[in-house]
Amino acid sequence: MPASVIKAQRNSAMIFIAYNVLNGARQGIDNAAHIGGLSAGFVMGFLLSRPLSPDRDQRSWARQWTVALGVAVSLAALIGSRSQPELWRPAKHATHTGV
Repeated sequence: MPASVIKAQRNSAMIFIAYNVLNGARQGIDNAAHIGGLSAGFVMGFLLSRPLSPDRDQRSWARQWTVALGVAVSLAALIGSRSQPELWRPAKHATHTGV
C-alpha cells in the first residue's frame, strides 16, 4: 500500500477514536465499553491481518483463525466470569433443620 493511503487511514481512525472517546465523556457515558471494543478490535485485527505478499492466497489460514477464535473465546469467558461470578461457582445447598 502506498504510504499516503496508510497515513490517510491512520489519521481518519485517530479522529474517529478521539471523537468517540470525547463525545462519550461529554455526555457522561462510561467509556469502558468503547475502550474495550477498541482494544478487542486491535487484537483481532492483528491476529487476522493478512500480509500483502503475492503468495498470500496460497497459504492455509486455518491456524490463524484457530488462534483468533481461541483468543476471542478466552476473553469472553474471562469477561463473563468477572461480570457474573456467581454463575461460575457451584450453588450452595441450603440445609433445612426441621422443628
